[in-house]
Amino acid sequence: MTSDTEAGPTRALWRTVLMLALSDAAKGKDAGWVGSADFRLVCALGDLDAEAVRRAFEADTARMKRLRAA
Repeated sequence: MTSDTEAGPTRALWRTVLMLALSDAAKGKDAGWVGSADFRLVCALGDLDAEAVRRAFEADTARMKRLRAA
């Protein structure tokens, strides 16, 4: 268990891990990771709602595809 003073930096670390992994997934690198058990664990460690993150990622990905096609 982490103390309150460790929670902020630990949460920030896992959020950074999540952002880097999402960036890779957006580029087609291991895109299947989004929604996986590991994805949900990283979200939980970052104190984030995995389903909300997945929905936002998928919406952004769809939006970027539409922009590229235009």
